[in-house]
Amino acid sequence: MSRDLAGRAVIVTGTSRGIGRAIAARLAADGARLVLTAAPDEAEPLVAAAADCGNPPALALDLAEAGTGRRLVELCIKEHGALYGVVNNAARHFPGAVGEIGLADWDRAIRVNLTAAMLLAQAALPHLEAAGRGAIVNVSSQRAFASGHGEVAYESAKAALLALTRSTAVDYGPAGIRTNCVSPGLILSERAREWLEGGPRRREAMAAVTPLRRPGKPEEIAAVVSFLLSDDASYINGAVIQVDGGALAGLPENAALALTEKP
Repeated sequence: MSRDLAGRAVIVTGTSRGIGRAIAARLAADGARLVLTAAPDEAEPLVAAAADCGNPPALALDLAEAGTGRRLVELCIKEHGALYGVVNNAARHFPGAVGEIGLADWDRAIRVNLTAAMLLAQAALPHLEAAGRGAIVNVSSQRAFASGHGEVAYESAKAALLALTRSTAVDYGPAGIRTNCVSPGLILSERAREWLEGGPRRREAMAAVTPLRRPGKPEEIAAVVSFLLSDDASYINGAVIQVDGGALAGLPENAALALTEKP
């Protein structure tokens, strides 16, 4: 089901592949006018993603650097004459447990996964306030709620992104700006496919912990993001929407039973 985002200018980060690319394609199909971005080492797939969306402005840049958020907002205003929404989807993993991760990787993980979202929101908010409306959607992760192994920096940043969402919703809701968060579970991006193929029972284990018994599709995340940007979500502010097939809803023993008590 498409939504009417016609004429609404939206900046989307991390759009070279996976969830971000699906978000960009969905918003373009729903009529949004886009500015896309991805990391400098993702320039080639970013061009391909932009082509899928009708070739909107697309910049490969480092969102963790000061000034890049302002640069994206200025480009959006120049190209589209306005700014309505921001989707903070860009993310990077920096593996390591607490006793293993170096300070440089920790700092980089926080800047890419958290600070970059704050900086882009900070650059966008004056324009949204002036318009008296707008929407920010942050993309977190089920790892904000439950931990795996060796991902302390990524998980810490994604958990902090929930607090950033709430704080922005409370501070700027009175100006007509809604801020919400989407928390994906295991979604069939390139990285997830590699993980699933990395062990003989991983698909079985994933299905056991997910009541819907399958991984999600990037398009299913994109649909929720489009909804949160639309007027259909006009009274949703400060929410975190789990899009994980019910994985975090179940008790751990449910998965154990699914694996050990097969009919």
